[in-house]
Amino acid sequence: MTRQIEMEIEKLLSIMPLNLEFTTKWFKDTLNGLYERPRDSYIPSDYCYNIKNNGIDWETQPHYFIALEHGKYRYVGKDYKE
Repeated sequence: MTRQIEMEIEKLLSIMPLNLEFTTKWFKDTLNGLYERPRDSYIPSDYCYNIKNNGIDWETQPHYFIALEHGKYRYVGKDYKE
């Protein structure tokens, strides 16, 4: 199921402009509305360059976002270089 969730997130990202800032609520609500999966299936902090969550293999997990503050993120893309 994890790969399916990643594919759903990547579909959303394909229409998001780079540098878009968004909240956790917006991210979860949008994906839930598109795919009808429980909101808690989507955890944007799992996909951040600057956060390492427990239970996530940071080396193999794709990264798309920069965490700006609690519950707020910026979409920077999969090939982001600081």
